[in-house]
Amino acid sequence: MDISSSRNLSLITVLSYLFLLIIPFLMAVHYVFILLFLLYFAFVPFKLDLPIYLYSYFILYDLMTLLLLNSGSDFNSILFQAIMLIIISLYCLKYNVYNNNFFFVMLLITLVETVYGLTNSGSVVGAVAFIKNLLIFPALLILGYRTDLSSSKNNFWLFVVVMLLSFLVNGIQDIYGFEKFFLNFGYDIFYYSRNISGIGEIPIGIATYDIINQQTSHRMLGIFLSPDKAAYVMYGILLFLFIWIEKKLSVFLLMFISAFMVVPLYFFHVKAILLNLMVFFYSYFLIRIFNIQSLIKRTSVALFMIILMAIWALNAKVVAFSSSGAIQHVWGLFYPILNSLNSPVTFLMGNGIGTGGTVGQQGIVSELSKAARGGESFIGSLFYQMGLLGLLVYAALYLYLDRIFLKKSPYSYKILSSILLGVFISSMFSEPVLSIFQVSCYMLVIQYVIYKESICGNTRI
Repeated sequence: MDISSSRNLSLITVLSYLFLLIIPFLMAVHYVFILLFLLYFAFVPFKLDLPIYLYSYFILYDLMTLLLLNSGSDFNSILFQAIMLIIISLYCLKYNVYNNNFFFVMLLITLVETVYGLTNSGSVVGAVAFIKNLLIFPALLILGYRTDLSSSKNNFWLFVVVMLLSFLVNGIQDIYGFEKFFLNFGYDIFYYSRNISGIGEIPIGIATYDIINQQTSHRMLGIFLSPDKAAYVMYGILLFLFIWIEKKLSVFLLMFISAFMVVPLYFFHVKAILLNLMVFFYSYFLIRIFNIQSLIKRTSVALFMIILMAIWALNAKVVAFSSSGAIQHVWGLFYPILNSLNSPVTFLMGNGIGTGGTVGQQGIVSELSKAARGGESFIGSLFYQMGLLGLLVYAALYLYLDRIFLKKSPYSYKILSSILLGVFISSMFSEPVLSIFQVSCYMLVIQYVIYKESICGNTRI
């Protein structure tokens, strides 16, 4: 390829990314832009790096959301996420992801459960939100082995730039005070549109109760509207640093450093990603020290340790634990399972997609009612909506992906399988852990590891 054609290719790449970053918002303004969107996919031969695109999109998403709301335009966040599902679905079709037997079975059961749920008073908004959390991570993992990963070598700097900007914005906010936003671009409109109540001008979720020091702390917004996204950016940075040093240090020194790597993430006060990282380290060292490659065994030990920690928390700090938001995540995991034991059909098949989870619960005020439908727990929500059958198929899909990782070098498997387990365990106590931006953060790290291994050999499924 000559220089001129290379430059043309780069120009097409840049213009394609810009087009796809803006077009979802244009489609929300007027449906005529849907035709332009379809024409692009029909005639433009461009390979999109989905994790980089989704990561960039949901940074722009927050800023564009404010722009649309302040301009008086109608805003429907679930519409934008549905468009993301369409884009990902088109790429899955292009790269034959649906030919994967495990993924196809999961997709088929999802379709049946969605029809059942929507005819059972389910919410369309809740169904879209749940399907997004259910399928995007496995789909992107499969796509990651079938697409060009050459751009993944620069993924680390995507995290660093966003983190530095977030520290800058948060530093200014800290100086200004947390009673209101230092720049009022209509943040309150955004949260009111999502029916999120506030503390002054600061929405609930930014202030959180710390069960260790038993004080109220402020989560870091950074350049985002959501108070948990910045924590996932830090998670990505920490994983990259760990990957770069893990081969160079002895296992005991690496364990010592890993303990300190958890500390910066703690100060973001997002429990789900903190648990995610801790499970990652635990899984990595079980494989490296004891050569426990079985995902089932590592999952069992992890759950046993979590149960012991929960018992300690309930006995030692029962008031602090129950008064914090942590107890709701535990309720959300167990209540759907316990409540379904009286109905064999519900236990096996669930109540249908769109009937559970946090997003699909319009009008439900009681925390116990929310927990009964799996609110604050993706696995609890999965069980409530798809029953034991859906949970088993979902777990089988993760086991299949883990076996794919096992075919790679030991370096790849220790890292990739541990990320997979961290996501699975943390999804037991969180729904946002599988949201699109969060998944893009995992994938930026995963694709970097796959890319490094692909240089030494074939890593395609």
